[in-house]
This record gives sequence, C-alpha cells and structure tokens, in this order.
Amino acid sequence: MTESTALNKESPKKSETVVLELYYQSNSIVITEQQTPFHIGRDNTESSLSISSEFASRQHCTIEFSDGKFTLKDFSRNGTFVQLHRSQTFRVFNEVTPLIGSGCFKLGATMAVDDPERILFRVKYLAKKPA
Repeated sequence: MTESTALNKESPKKSETVVLELYYQSNSIVITEQQTPFHIGRDNTESSLSISSEFASRQHCTIEFSDGKFTLKDFSRNGTFVQLHRSQTFRVFNEVTPLIGSGCFKLGATMAVDDPERILFRVKYLAKKPA
C-alpha cells in the first residue's frame, strides 16, 4: 500500500482512500470516512477522543468528512485554535475549517510549540488495494 501526505490536494483519486491520523499525548488514532462524525471534547461518554483540559467544552468539536475532505467543526464556548502545516495559528469559533495536509489544533486556548494539549493531525492518501 502506497501512502502520501498532500498539502493542497482537492480530493482523493478513485484509486485512493483518505484517512486522518490524530496524535494526542501518547495516543495515535486513524479516522476513516466511515468513522465520522468523530467527536472531541471533555465528555468522556459522548466523545470519541476525550480531552481533560479546563478550556475544552463537553462537546467541543467534531471531525467530519464531506466532498473528499476532512473538516473540523467547532461548537465550543472558547473556540479551537488551528495551525495548518507551519502557517499562523487561527481561531475557529462556531464554524467549519478544512484540515489540509498536516498541522495541529488545541481546544479552547492558544498553543505553544511543545504544548502537551496539542492534537497533531496528518491527512494521508492511501492507494487502494486492487480488487
């Protein structure tokens, strides 16, 4: 299986499938299109990924998949701070942003380079196995 990370890819080719890898603290999670919406928040019974930060809302945000792309949809009181690749960090507040290439985000507060509460992400395009 061949894999690649693309920064500005429009959507997967028919011969590819797209997944989103999340890295939070010592956990690695791979999200497929079928596993969305993927809920992130402080509520450990409703969230697919539970975050114990005081800045995180119980149901803070979801990761969704549509039109061949993963997006982050914020529902929180404090917003979600997102950094795509090495760009400036921006705040998403009750809106949707695409997750492109690789980067990180943090629930409810700005983040430092070595912040343990950052959630790292990477969009990967995998070649489908021939049928």
